[in-house]
Amino acid sequence: MVAALLVLLFVSAVSAGYPYKTYYFDQYLDHFNIKDTRTFKARYLVTNEFYIPTKSANVMFFYTGNEGAIEGFFENSGFVFEFAKDLGALVVFAEHRYYGSSMPFNNSFSLENVGYLSIEQALAD
Repeated sequence: MVAALLVLLFVSAVSAGYPYKTYYFDQYLDHFNIKDTRTFKARYLVTNEFYIPTKSANVMFFYTGNEGAIEGFFENSGFVFEFAKDLGALVVFAEHRYYGSSMPFNNSFSLENVGYLSIEQALAD
């Protein structure tokens, strides 16, 4: 019980807690087959809490998603927001395919569908 409470306190302490907007875009299912035009909705989160547009330079931090829903990484990546504050940066967190809401086949991990979950496809995203 005490360990669980300490973990909860730690997670709360590093949680970003900044507002964000959720967006989706059409992502190609297969980047390497020109005849395959299927797409799925890929999700990303954006916060402009610290963004200061300038004429000389605009800064954006882009966080590539891990193996999980993107909100968890957004809420627990405080260091990104510390740098964003210092530099007036826009912050974008993209969700990894096959995780969270970025599911090409509605949670189907059948053998024929899971082949699109590869390092090559994820990097091309």
